[in-house]
Amino acid sequence: MNLFKGIDHLWKEKKKHILTEQLASILIKYDLSWQASKNEYSRKLLTTMPRNPMNMMKRRSLSVEKEEERCKNPQRPEHTALLIATKSGIVEIVQKFLEVYPGSIYHVAENKKNILTM
Repeated sequence: MNLFKGIDHLWKEKKKHILTEQLASILIKYDLSWQASKNEYSRKLLTTMPRNPMNMMKRRSLSVEKEEERCKNPQRPEHTALLIATKSGIVEIVQKFLEVYPGSIYHVAENKKNILTM
């Protein structure tokens, strides 16, 4: 009986892992936080369009709203989802980020850290 409990536990963990990967794939497509980089290089090199670009006016209005929200809320997190996944050692999420947004490899946080120095 103990053997089946162990197999059942492994099966549940694998199912959670697969569901987590699927959720990360969906959320990464909409996460553009890595574009607000403190990289010293030209921003033109770092900005890439999502695979399914929204209407440009809608995109601009969303970025203006987010910037206004950031100004109102000075306590914003220091790290983006990409850097948190890197720091936590979640290789699968970092790989998904780099597949969807190859330019995110150049993302630099306010404390001058990137995915290679976390």
